[in-house]
Amino acid sequence: MQTISYTSYSAPTWRPERWAGVLYLVIIFSGITSEMILRGPLLASFNPAAGIAQNLGTFRISLLGDITMLAADIGLAVILFRLIRFTSPSLAVASMVFRLMQAALIGTGVLMLAAVPLIVTTNPALVSVLLESHAIAYDIGLIFFGIGTMLLVIALWSRNGVPTLILTGLFLSGLIYIGGGIVRVAFPAHVTTYEAAFILPFIAESAFCLWLLIKARV
Repeated sequence: MQTISYTSYSAPTWRPERWAGVLYLVIIFSGITSEMILRGPLLASFNPAAGIAQNLGTFRISLLGDITMLAADIGLAVILFRLIRFTSPSLAVASMVFRLMQAALIGTGVLMLAAVPLIVTTNPALVSVLLESHAIAYDIGLIFFGIGTMLLVIALWSRNGVPTLILTGLFLSGLIYIGGGIVRVAFPAHVTTYEAAFILPFIAESAFCLWLLIKARV
């Protein structure tokens, strides 16, 4: 009697690495949507306060995008800590703390934005201050994020699970993040010029995101 064998199909295992990739994707999507697509056009107008006042719904939705990004970033910090805590315990703790410090600063900036609708029609001058304060808090947070990213890369280098090209891009991204924060604080007139440097971090972070989603290995 002929024996018929069947090949069973197993779906990809949802390991912590793959969940980290999902959270990276949420961060990238929600960050770009809230800052560039929803809020960006309002702030780029000649009178940002008037633009916000005429599009309060869009502005409030952008805040939800910021909150989603923050929640995903905190979750990602915890997962990355779990993934490297046994091979590099000190680096794992330090990287997570610096990343959470960035989240705290961004959260402070979001609180400033959340106050804007309350005064947008009565105190346009204060609206401008709150918007600038949010930008400053975000970019100072990049300094801590950059340090955390570099510490993460150092920890991952010893594991040989992520391609060297991606890790190199992430390490350079950390330097760019730190530079962006320093420029915002010390040389604010050059912030716009420096923004072109963030193309590399976007590419490196996206590549790392895809690696985690597809290969699920660090």
